[in-house]
Amino acid sequence: MFQEPEDFILAAFAIVWTGVTFLLCKQFIGMDISGSLKVTIATGVLLAALFVAWQMGVWRKWFFPLIAGAFVACWYPLLDWIAIKKHLPQGVAANTPIIFNAPWYASWTFKLSLTAAVIVASGIWLWVKGKKQ
Repeated sequence: MFQEPEDFILAAFAIVWTGVTFLLCKQFIGMDISGSLKVTIATGVLLAALFVAWQMGVWRKWFFPLIAGAFVACWYPLLDWIAIKKHLPQGVAANTPIIFNAPWYASWTFKLSLTAAVIVASGIWLWVKGKKQ
């Protein structure tokens, strides 16, 4: 599997990217550990799948829109965290269940629409780029 120098470079890049994702969530955005781990694990799994696809030689140009949409989906917990953070009553214990109506940006309709918009925009960009060549 790790026969060429590119293999090590891409694996190291994926590991660094995953670590930076965790730092971005936890330190810079201020997400709780649960949300940070959800985003980090989703990103790590996606990068591992992409690495294996590249190793197996099934990498295709048309993967790009799907990859972009998958990266958007990795950040769904951020939208949920923002919604919970704004609606969390003061003085509530961390383990207390909270029931509230999610705002529009934390709904599945918005999340799936956002992912679809990124996939379509990436596909259009790929198509336009292909037409120019």
